[in-house]
Amino acid sequence: MKKYLGLALILLLSSACSNLSKNFVRHGEFEISSGKAGNTQWEDDLVFQRFSWYKELTLVYDILAVRIDKNSPYYNWFSQAEKEAMARCKDSFVAVTYAQDDEKISKQDMIDQFKDQAHSRFALREFKRNLKMHPDYEMLRLQLYKVDGICQESFEKKDLSLTFPGFKAQTIKI
Repeated sequence: MKKYLGLALILLLSSACSNLSKNFVRHGEFEISSGKAGNTQWEDDLVFQRFSWYKELTLVYDILAVRIDKNSPYYNWFSQAEKEAMARCKDSFVAVTYAQDDEKISKQDMIDQFKDQAHSRFALREFKRNLKMHPDYEMLRLQLYKVDGICQESFEKKDLSLTFPGFKAQTIKI
């Protein structure tokens, strides 16, 4: 009996170790609960679409993406200049990104691919300041993330695609 248990344990461990050499991408949701701007507070959730690239078990790149329309209370986190920049776009969204090592996969890789698909980056300083002051910011370890606005420049609405070396191409649907 011990022999069979030992053999089963060896098989289990060897199959688990063989899984460590894979690159994979996970998609899910990420949310921040409630918010505040000035004297106004709300209980709505800000729900991001999350795309995470892993090399073995290490997170190497992460994108949190969300569209915030004028009816959302989180729209109050944008400055007037940011709102005007968004209004000039055919479509726009907020991208909160993390890169473990810019030598492997960088934020610039994403920006370049978005640019090739008629999208550009714009700064969201005020939105970022509000995000930083959210109580969940440090708990969720967002200090290592960068915040940008992404602007769709053409009328043709299509999903964005991202391809990083060693990973399957991903369609970013927000």
